[in-house]
Amino acid sequence: MGKIEKEGFLEVFKFFRKADGGFIEEFLASADVKRIPSGALIYTEGDKCPGIAFLLHGEIRVYKTSESGREITLYEIFPGETCVLNVSCIL
Repeated sequence: MGKIEKEGFLEVFKFFRKADGGFIEEFLASADVKRIPSGALIYTEGDKCPGIAFLLHGEIRVYKTSESGREITLYEIFPGETCVLNVSCIL
């Protein structure tokens, strides 16, 4: 796991540009960078909330599996976005 470059992060998450510089530095210093392989399962329903994910590259499909086993796509997440369900689990 590495660290995030400030300029690259602010390019993707433009709304953070308005934040205090000290906050940005502290936020990025404490951030955990993970590279997830394509097709990997990040977490499943019922798992403990891992924190808030900020997507820098790629895309994530959020889905629910029906009782019959069919995957139902709820929404997709793209660079510069966070997962609504992920954010709501920490509240």
